[in-house]
Amino acid sequence: MSEIDELDEQILWVNDSDQCKSPQRCLHCKKPKTFEFQVLPQILNYIDIDPKDGLDFGTLIIYTCPNDCVDKDGISEQQCFVQQFSEQEI
Repeated sequence: MSEIDELDEQILWVNDSDQCKSPQRCLHCKKPKTFEFQVLPQILNYIDIDPKDGLDFGTLIIYTCPNDCVDKDGISEQQCFVQQFSEQEI
């Protein structure tokens, strides 16, 4: 099993949809972006978000370039997938 596969196994998916499991390739080195970190909805309890504001998600998955490539301005491009609890966003 590769290191990338091991990282992907650490992701806590909230449904079986494959829509978030195909990150783009880096625009600079062309390597597939790899899983960097995940944000779970429990964080909303800690940042004092009013439930009436409608901020709701199942999980946020962040992918980055394995080579930490940056553009001419020194900016590194990441990719964020928002996965809802279900296709109906319930």
